[in-house]
Amino acid sequence: MKNFLKIICCLTCIFALKSRADFASALQDYESQKFPEAMQEFKRLALLGHKQSQLNVGAVYVRGEDVEKDVVTAYAWMALSAENNNADSMRMRDIVFSKLDEQQKIKAKTKSTEMIATYGNQTLQATLLPKYSAEKTKVRYSSWKGMPNFPDSAISEKFVEFKLECDLDKQGYIRNYTFLKMEGVKDPQKLADYLATMKNYPQKLNNNPIWAFNSIYGVIGASHGRGKQIEAAVNEDIREGFSPEIDWLNAENIYQHAKALNYGRPSDKIKQQRGLLVLHAAQMGHIKAQSEMALDTLYGRGYELDRKKGTAWLLTSAESKDNTALYLAASVLYEGEIVDLDKLKAVEFLQQATAQQHAKSKMKLAWILATEKDPAIYNPQKALQLAKEVYPDYLDRITAYETLAAAQAANGLFDDAVTTQEAAVVYAKDADGRLAEAKGRLSLYKQHGR
Repeated sequence: MKNFLKIICCLTCIFALKSRADFASALQDYESQKFPEAMQEFKRLALLGHKQSQLNVGAVYVRGEDVEKDVVTAYAWMALSAENNNADSMRMRDIVFSKLDEQQKIKAKTKSTEMIATYGNQTLQATLLPKYSAEKTKVRYSSWKGMPNFPDSAISEKFVEFKLECDLDKQGYIRNYTFLKMEGVKDPQKLADYLATMKNYPQKLNNNPIWAFNSIYGVIGASHGRGKQIEAAVNEDIREGFSPEIDWLNAENIYQHAKALNYGRPSDKIKQQRGLLVLHAAQMGHIKAQSEMALDTLYGRGYELDRKKGTAWLLTSAESKDNTALYLAASVLYEGEIVDLDKLKAVEFLQQATAQQHAKSKMKLAWILATEKDPAIYNPQKALQLAKEVYPDYLDRITAYETLAAAQAANGLFDDAVTTQEAAVVYAKDADGRLAEAKGRLSLYKQHGR
């Protein structure tokens, strides 16, 4: 791909599907009179510190919409929502309080004090809300070690744009990849195979290599004279979901405004503004924002490093049951390098995503079930079933064959494992470190088969 201008970027935060249970969907459920669903989501967001949701919970209790009417509880929720001196919250709180009798007022004051002590800002500062840090990021981001020279037979000579979601191992090799967007790609498998052979600088935290999960590589390329096409494509990505004024009832819009503040070289003040917008979107149930909050606090990226808070956000994002969020949480918990190790919870998350037919989760779960030493997790029969289901169409052929081979070996099918692992070796021939791993496993399967 000669004489091409290339723009390459790497984002290390999760890019999940739009939240199926955020503030906007809760409002929609409420307007459709789906009160139980709306109340459940308002409460979930209220416990994350979202003040509008706290106010809405109070309003539902005032009206008794599919809950028993309870003005004392309503006042407590509204008092919690008024903690930041929001004018609407204070007005509604005071209106409700004025309609209480003296005994109710005493109960309401007591309950509001308890609510603020349990769910108020001070408590959330200790458990969930990150502390901004002006220090430079301690994370070194993965990037291409060399400028890719993509195979001419795999891409268009005029214009190409693709986004690749992938994991990076500690050596910097791409694993478990899938294309999120493709334009001008003539042979996706050939392009993917080529990308898999490229070694990147692995992410590092305090100079120690770490795995990266659900990284996004975006590539836009055009031959000389087609710069306007590149510019248009980039601008289209920037404009997606964006409007001049922030819509404070729309978590996606807030997140897009935060994303827009990334461009150029933002000052510390701009970075802090961006962080506040991401936090607000996360409290509104936005999965991308929640996952970003998890990684930012786990890595000390813009915030003080806090594994407790990072884990809390990681688990919160997984509550959405979004496949990509589940995969990220499972991967981080299973490796146990930046959070406390929790293999059982990781397997639980992968099982949830597997039930929703998420291919990456199926592949990862198959590997774990075939290789895990913990008898509470080890399940070779299920591993083989999952591996057979997903490996034929899995884009990362090295991982596909290695996982199937591991499942076959776990079931005592060593002749099949050798044959399958030999295929993995063929695919790994240009991937240095992965080739050494593949050959090592092949040798083990041959020894067991004797």
